[in-house]
Amino acid sequence: LSDIDPISNPQGVWAMHISMGGAYAEKGDHATAERWFAPCDTTVDGVHVMLLNERARALVLKGDTLGGLAMYQESVRVCNPAPDDWARVTPLTAIA
Repeated sequence: LSDIDPISNPQGVWAMHISMGGAYAEKGDHATAERWFAPCDTTVDGVHVMLLNERARALVLKGDTLGGLAMYQESVRVCNPAPDDWARVTPLTAIA
């Protein structure tokens, strides 16, 4: 964790937070997962969609399929102006 420099690699810091939150959600510890998700800076390129996708997955793991679906749909909406279609692959695959 100490190798990630928040100044030169802010996306890496938030990606690590999102991954840790996802790991805790996978274990069923949704409160800790949310504590990892909460501080993420969604103004950093790529973080907002990544966070929406992982929070959606956490909701599905928690048993809230409809909430997860709604969040995946929000992720598709947020990444619609993306310059390439690859940004939409994760949420569209999950919705399918």
